[in-house]
Amino acid sequence: ISLQKNNQIISLIYRDNGKGFEMRQLDGSFTTMGIFGMKERVMSIGGTIEIDSALGKGTEVFIEIKLGGSQYND
Repeated sequence: ISLQKNNQIISLIYRDNGKGFEMRQLDGSFTTMGIFGMKERVMSIGGTIEIDSALGKGTEVFIEIKLGGSQYND
């Protein structure tokens, strides 16, 4: 896990070498509520999230959030 602040951007990077999962399982699926919930929370505060995973390859999650921003502060 890496957490960094650069000017007004906070970046969180999570990497593991676990068993991973197939990314196509995420497409519109509510069976992965944990990941769906993460995406919704990050987007609700104006951030971006990218998830990359493959079976047997682990998982990487990249989150960036601009300080002081949310969809409600526009």
